[in-house]
Amino acid sequence: MSQLPDCRLEGGDSTPPETYGCGASASSPHSSLRLWLTDLAKTLGPSVQLDGFGFDLSLAPPPGWLPMNVTLFQRCNFVSDIEENLNGFYDVVRVDNIASHIFNNDPGALMKKFVAMLKPNGYLQWNEIDTAHRRQIKSQLPYPNHAVCLPSPQTDAFLHHIQQHQVPRGWINSLPDIFMRYGLKVPLASQQHRFLIPNAYATAVGECQWIAMEESLGSNVELLDVEGSVRSLVQGAKEECKELGMCVVCDMVVVVGKKVG
Repeated sequence: MSQLPDCRLEGGDSTPPETYGCGASASSPHSSLRLWLTDLAKTLGPSVQLDGFGFDLSLAPPPGWLPMNVTLFQRCNFVSDIEENLNGFYDVVRVDNIASHIFNNDPGALMKKFVAMLKPNGYLQWNEIDTAHRRQIKSQLPYPNHAVCLPSPQTDAFLHHIQQHQVPRGWINSLPDIFMRYGLKVPLASQQHRFLIPNAYATAVGECQWIAMEESLGSNVELLDVEGSVRSLVQGAKEECKELGMCVVCDMVVVVGKKVG
């Protein structure tokens, strides 16, 4: 999901952007900041300034390993800790997986900040894993058992528990409307914003998401004993998925909007 916003979506100036800002979640600064920005540096060349902002840079590479035009900044709060002189500074702002830092099911404060950071005619791209909607993918063939026909009580129990107790995140599916509410023009293509994980990648993606959930449980001990051990539910569902040849995945929501001005 590392595509760049197409600056010709509205038929306007196709001059390459000069400044990129990238925000990443605390859980994945190594993937969102290092890989995307360093790959982007190779694509765009040294004349483009690339800034990365993360809640936690402990897994990011040291500055000496980064391209000369890539700079990383650690910020505990994107609303209060991003300097005012960055308002109107960026051609493109890209946001990755910050749902755990959105409270009261309302991304408005952060949305306002991201829009303020854009130059007129700049682009905001927001990528978010839709943890509010997990889905099962079952194999149509024996692997090693016929998953379509067999019950999956461990996985069903896990999904039920998550549905009952997860933090409300309905805003993720409403991102196109939220973009427009804050004055961004959302192309029609971006309004069709859900990227389904292909079945061929579901096993690998599902495993990554299991690992991310286990890491999250490790840092949120208070979540472990709501109607029993969540860790036990996760482990049981994970093992059952492997046994039955099925996956539980969260799809990606990607929205791009343009600041008209």
